[in-house]
Amino acid sequence: MSETQAANGHIAHNHDNRPAPAPPAAMASKKGKQKKATEPNEASKLIAARISQLELDAAGEKDQEAEIGALKPAFPALCAAGSEMESSAGALGDRVLDLE
Repeated sequence: MSETQAANGHIAHNHDNRPAPAPPAAMASKKGKQKKATEPNEASKLIAARISQLELDAAGEKDQEAEIGALKPAFPALCAAGSEMESSAGALGDRVLDLE
């Protein structure tokens, strides 16, 4: 740190804000932390496993679409049956109130 006389008579301090250089040992340890390269055989196995998983996912989606397609025609009938049950329950409730 060096000190110089400023024009106003005060002492000016010059601070060097640069970080200290890293010691050589620290730099060498960073190189050891690099990601290990994948061997070609291992990479092939990982790719094959991922492809297999994607194929299973696609097959599962097709099965779900088939199930949905099978249920779509039954949906209106189920809605109609539910409406009939609600109206029957309402009519039954009205009868109970009439008996009181």
